[in-house]
Amino acid sequence: MNKITIFLIIVLLAIASPVYSITKAEHQKKLFKKSMPILDETVSKMEKQDDLPESAFFSTDKKSNLENINKLIEEAFEMLQITFINDYRSEYIKYKGYIAEENKLIDEYKRARMTAPRATIASVGKFNRSVESLTKDIIQSQAKIKIYELHLKDLRRRFSKELEQVGLFIDEDKLDILLSTVMADDIVTMTIIYDNLKSLTTQLQDLVVASGEDLVAAKKYYGMFVVLCKVLVYSQTSFIDKIERNYLPKMKKYRAEAEINISNAQKGIANNYGNKDVLKSNIKANNLTIKAARFYILWLEDQRKKIKYALDKSKGDLFVATNTYRTVAVSSNVVDLLRQGTREFDALMNLQSPEMTKFENKELETEFKKLTERYKKEIK
Repeated sequence: MNKITIFLIIVLLAIASPVYSITKAEHQKKLFKKSMPILDETVSKMEKQDDLPESAFFSTDKKSNLENINKLIEEAFEMLQITFINDYRSEYIKYKGYIAEENKLIDEYKRARMTAPRATIASVGKFNRSVESLTKDIIQSQAKIKIYELHLKDLRRRFSKELEQVGLFIDEDKLDILLSTVMADDIVTMTIIYDNLKSLTTQLQDLVVASGEDLVAAKKYYGMFVVLCKVLVYSQTSFIDKIERNYLPKMKKYRAEAEINISNAQKGIANNYGNKDVLKSNIKANNLTIKAARFYILWLEDQRKKIKYALDKSKGDLFVATNTYRTVAVSSNVVDLLRQGTREFDALMNLQSPEMTKFENKELETEFKKLTERYKKEIK
């Protein structure tokens, strides 16, 4: 290994060790401070809903007030997705991109090297590279990849530990598979929202306790909990909608395209069109795509089933919470109600935790990831 490569490795080691300064506790405090105005405003509008007219030209009516409430729910949903864990996710994706870029360069260097002159007869210039200089570039790119892979390994370990802190238990070796699915961002986001909801509910408990016998304050804080339940239902509904409108149709489309390719290749073989060996190879490749797509579709449908089951339960919890808020209005057992809400969030997270796929071979896993990459390219 030459001096330049060694220096490159030292530099990459230095930049591949980020320090995440914000702690979970600090994040929760900032989130609570940021969310209180939105929750407060939403509760205020909820309290007015029943007293508003059905229709009004120059003032707020029930329809417009409900629209404003829904906008605030969406705003709270966006806010509850923010977490320090995003730093890990973003960096993981970034370094996977670095590796892909270096592999692309290596492929280009190798192709150029096949027709490149030796250094002894090579002229100096960008467009006339020698075998030696291209080999050197290949070695340096390979060195970069090794460092990036080491960093990803360490990042997977830390990322897995952080996800455990918010209730998502994914082994390090399965984390790459999770992050290679079309639903990766949605699953992590859903988990983050659950954790943030639990955190906010716990802090609402503290406020109720601190308010003592102030039943008006207790009512307001329980109203905020109702808003959090609405955010949960909104997030689950959005999750299911993505599966049904985006992910499943795309995977079914890829499967159908592969089936058409196989049919065309079989016709080509039957009619002696072109090289039969190439067509047979194409059939094999498309069969693997079909298998991976079917695998993907079953996994997506399983996730949808889980979220639907959880959504039904969340809707029931929201109904009870809303009815309690309107009926009891103020109660000395608000703290107990909030604690029950926290337990419900835990139970729902356990219901929705994704079962990671088990592949029968490496080829199927690779094809599974290729379908994800294809999807991502198409939606850009």
